[in-house]
Amino acid sequence: MDNEMYSSVRTGIKAQCKWELHEHKVTRLDIAELLHPWTSTHIQVIQNALNAGALDIFKKIFGYICIKPESDGFDSDLNIIIDEAITSEIIFHNITHSCSLKSYILDSLKRYHSLFDIMDALSSCLNAVRTNSSMDAFLDIIEQITKYILIICTIESLSSDSQRFLGNMIRKNGLPIPLAYYTLGTNGLEFKINFNTLAETFCFSSDRIILYFGSPTSIGLGKTSILPYLFENIRSEMLNTDGNLQFRSSCIDAMFASFTKTDSYIVFDIHGTMTTINEDLITAIQQYSSMQILFVTEADLQNRDFLLKTMNYSTETRMKPTIVVVFDSKYDVKSNSSCETFQQAFAKENWLNTFYIRAPILSKSIRESKFNEERRLKLLRNSLMETFRSTLAVLRAPSNFESIFMIQAHFIKIKSTGNAPPPSLYMFEIHQTLESLFKKLSDKTDNLKLVTPITYLESAKLKCEKELSQLWEQSSADLNVQLEEIRKQYQSIDQIPQYTMFFIDLLVKHPYIELLIAEKYLELWRAQYEKPLLSQLNAEKEDAYIVMSRIKQLEEQCALHINKGNEAEVENIRNQIILVKEDYKAREHRIIKIENQLSNIDLTIGLFCDEIFALYEHLPKLFESNNLSELLAKTFVDLMYKGFSFHILRGRPLRCHSKLIQLSLNHMHQSFNKSPIVLTVIGEQSSAKSSLMNATFGCNFRVSA
Repeated sequence: MDNEMYSSVRTGIKAQCKWELHEHKVTRLDIAELLHPWTSTHIQVIQNALNAGALDIFKKIFGYICIKPESDGFDSDLNIIIDEAITSEIIFHNITHSCSLKSYILDSLKRYHSLFDIMDALSSCLNAVRTNSSMDAFLDIIEQITKYILIICTIESLSSDSQRFLGNMIRKNGLPIPLAYYTLGTNGLEFKINFNTLAETFCFSSDRIILYFGSPTSIGLGKTSILPYLFENIRSEMLNTDGNLQFRSSCIDAMFASFTKTDSYIVFDIHGTMTTINEDLITAIQQYSSMQILFVTEADLQNRDFLLKTMNYSTETRMKPTIVVVFDSKYDVKSNSSCETFQQAFAKENWLNTFYIRAPILSKSIRESKFNEERRLKLLRNSLMETFRSTLAVLRAPSNFESIFMIQAHFIKIKSTGNAPPPSLYMFEIHQTLESLFKKLSDKTDNLKLVTPITYLESAKLKCEKELSQLWEQSSADLNVQLEEIRKQYQSIDQIPQYTMFFIDLLVKHPYIELLIAEKYLELWRAQYEKPLLSQLNAEKEDAYIVMSRIKQLEEQCALHINKGNEAEVENIRNQIILVKEDYKAREHRIIKIENQLSNIDLTIGLFCDEIFALYEHLPKLFESNNLSELLAKTFVDLMYKGFSFHILRGRPLRCHSKLIQLSLNHMHQSFNKSPIVLTVIGEQSSAKSSLMNATFGCNFRVSA
């Protein structure tokens, strides 16, 4: 089937794209429009994609596991914690009573179990005694259920809003995120391209894209299985390689991959090959990919079609850094002849940034001795790493890609026009606004005073009052003048400040995705200053530790000489101690200064929410118009359900009281007719409290590492 669907790709008007590199066209993206169902999902009814047997199994699996979304809103199962482990008994009960496994699948992902608990429970079902026809029918197809099928069924059981949130959960579990997949619709088998699954997790990023696919002759030879040998964070047991090949043919997954800790990518893994149903999407991805990894066999030397269609689509794709991996059945033979043959065969094409390497066939149907397999895989890893580094050397920087919405917009354009290059630049209005607000700020500007004036002045006022309370007979005139000036500035604020107004509008008037874009933008903004400051801080702390050790050594020496009555030596050591203590004090001041600089650049969504809470306490009348306080309370509750955390204790120094938080909690109580349950986790700093909450309850607290 793949060969039939491949023969018609990149033909006619879609064969080549005229790419004018000198053109500079900027296109604005409307995120709200791209989130609508008619632009975020694209469905094709497919005939004969699966054979009769596979189609029958596919329908039965969907009948057991997939259900209709409960509403268009945020699915309640995403905020339910299940207090019992899934078992074969629970599975049989749900299946025989037409209940879905959705809540258990979501719970597994929330707890970072990566669906292994679900798969173990399904496996244990095979040991059960068959008691009725429903069980018999389910057990007949249970071995065809994979983690990938469970994820697809769960996606199709959720609303669009919930699908977007689910993408984050799939990513955190290290599993492939389905972008294009088969599903069942009212008209039968459908091929669905669903941008919702990547809308949140890939809304704004500096990661580069890798397009990863092969020719029809390379199908089933282990292309996807090679990924763990190239990227350190991808594990083989997480890959979409199990089950019936037909269920994933032409499908496209996205994986977030790390070559090193600081070098990350998004890999679009095309299963099967390029076909008429995924061609337009592959074309859109290819235009924005920084690199492509293509898989071929020696059969592609006779039929040169695949590499020619893929590489010669445009001037841009001809120059794109590319690794061509040749599956070699004689990989054990120490020869590079297959790569050399490919280089010679395509030498006239002048693909300057193309590298060729060999790879063994990793198909599960081919069994090797353990010794031979380990030797092969070591050779493969070394070869891949060396070639990948060579490819990085020719990458053009920086990438102009920032969001899945760019691929989505270009895909829609290709569908409507047949063939077109993307614009030189896509722009988000939210991104332009963020640039105008934050590009003028740096680690040298007084950021907290500029962007969160209420919180800043409250903190400064409390600090002055504390210092005054600690003075006895000393002069306090300067501090009193300073305190009076702070109070005047505080009282002079009689309207919503610029940065606070921006975030209030963002919360109540814009799609949730734009808030995520702002969060990721601020993360990238902080990153340009954090690394050097943290390096300075660590160096100062290490030096301060050495100086403190020196003080202790001198004090011990001083005590010995006091016992011996060596007054001259005691005096000498005491003078040294004074000098070393002065050095230590100077280092302490530098450490405090660097920590203050880090606080000054720690601009986060949480910080701006704290400023909104503080402003509401200062001037609640500013929130009376247009029912703004109620809108904010509802938004804060919605954000909490989506994993945003808010500071109950906030500010410097810490304080708790907030009428706006109280209003939000009241809204939560009225909406669900239940009082929230309070759970407190207490422990030392950096003792994994947030990590514990994230893993146990699927929270989204920030962690330090």
